[in-house]
Amino acid sequence: MHRMKLYIAWPLIVFLLSEVHGQNNRLKVGDKAPKLTVIEWIKGNAVKEFKKGKVYVVEFGATWCKPCIESIPELTTLQKKFKDRVSVISVFVMELDRERGKTKKPAYVKKVEEFVNKRKSQMDYDVAVDNPEQLTANTWLRAAGITGIPCSFVIDKNSRIAWIGNDITTLNRILEFATSREYQLATLIKENQQQKRFQIPWNPNELLLINGNGGNDTDFLYRSILTRAEGELPGGHSQFISSYRYVVTEEGASESAFARLRGRVQVTNASLSELYYMAYGDTLYNQSWGRGPRTGKFIDTIKYSGLKSSYGLYWYKPILQVKDSSKFTSPANKYNYSLKVPLEKGSASFLRDAMQRDLDIYFGYKATVDSRLMPCWKLVASDEAKILLQTKMRGQDFKEEKNDSAYLFYNANIQDIIRLFTIAYGYGIAQPNMAIGAPFIDETDITGQIDFWITHTEFDEMKKGDIDAGMKFLERLKLKMKKGEKKMKVVVIADR
Repeated sequence: MHRMKLYIAWPLIVFLLSEVHGQNNRLKVGDKAPKLTVIEWIKGNAVKEFKKGKVYVVEFGATWCKPCIESIPELTTLQKKFKDRVSVISVFVMELDRERGKTKKPAYVKKVEEFVNKRKSQMDYDVAVDNPEQLTANTWLRAAGITGIPCSFVIDKNSRIAWIGNDITTLNRILEFATSREYQLATLIKENQQQKRFQIPWNPNELLLINGNGGNDTDFLYRSILTRAEGELPGGHSQFISSYRYVVTEEGASESAFARLRGRVQVTNASLSELYYMAYGDTLYNQSWGRGPRTGKFIDTIKYSGLKSSYGLYWYKPILQVKDSSKFTSPANKYNYSLKVPLEKGSASFLRDAMQRDLDIYFGYKATVDSRLMPCWKLVASDEAKILLQTKMRGQDFKEEKNDSAYLFYNANIQDIIRLFTIAYGYGIAQPNMAIGAPFIDETDITGQIDFWITHTEFDEMKKGDIDAGMKFLERLKLKMKKGEKKMKVVVIADR
């Protein structure tokens, strides 16, 4: 029997608590075989469908998989032995694709071609390669709960799955039976059920749930993984922890996409600063919200408390008090982090506490949250501005219009002006002797509706980072943005 091996390209730290359970909806022996959706047939004949009256072996492997390479002559032996009664197909899956849909023929396909061409005489069977979306791997291997390769599926004369496994001796026996007159699919279904009932693959010398050891890779209650990021995954992630419990779906509607994110934290290509800020900062969005594109209203944070913002309450990044700050700031020091807990435990505070414990174990820095006076920009209004900005259509809904020269805002409020500044400059304006990221704070005392306009030129110049353009816009409205200070929560990271 071939022992499946897992080859890992970077360090993994995994804490798992197994919970083995049945998977009744998985692809199994007795089911109709899925379609083979591949990007290219490298060798032999393209198999667009499984023909009635013929038996097939669909073997899944990869160029980087040593046991898969070792099985090549054995598959050829099977093909020669059963000749026209059996068609052996090898599909290359899980190949590294660095181009991610940027070309019609990715480099990994060429790599498989070169691999096969070197072994043409040894591979006396049909060969294909999975597409960039990994449709074949998803509809066959992952659908069957298979996490390791090589793995073979036997498809009987009625296009039904007769066997799934990676033992060449058993595969030979199954093919003898599947090509005989005595063949009954029910016999193999019963045999498969008995094997699953009394046997879970387990090697105490290997990690639990890795490569199917002791269960499937989804059979856990808690999981925490840290890997070093080397640019192989796309970046982009939230800067705060959310339980996603605030997501509301309409009655009868399918569960929101956000619901799938509950009970987990997952970031890629993150610096240590980003990881620590996420774990110790607020569990709320740290930006100023804009109006909803459909409603034209600001978010109702009383109804949706999880959508409140910590903008102006939390400083936007950690303060480092460490001897070697390069570990936090160097582009070479990036990490991928994934945490998953049971849904009933997955509140934002529970996830935050778990992430804090992980970072303490992984890196060991001391992190605290202090209250400090920090820089900010204070928007103030003259008495003239309070009169000038008053809406002419009091009590009506917010309305935004655009003409050839300007954006016009009716029945708006001061938060709309704050929002324009965050869109243009980000968290805050960069100024000499002023921290980049200082938030904009409303101190105008204007609480009612206002009307104002901003020219296209003004806004375009602001978005280019031109501070003077923003100040001139405010000056026209008789407003002013002044440097100031405000007490905020600050994440402080120090050496132990």
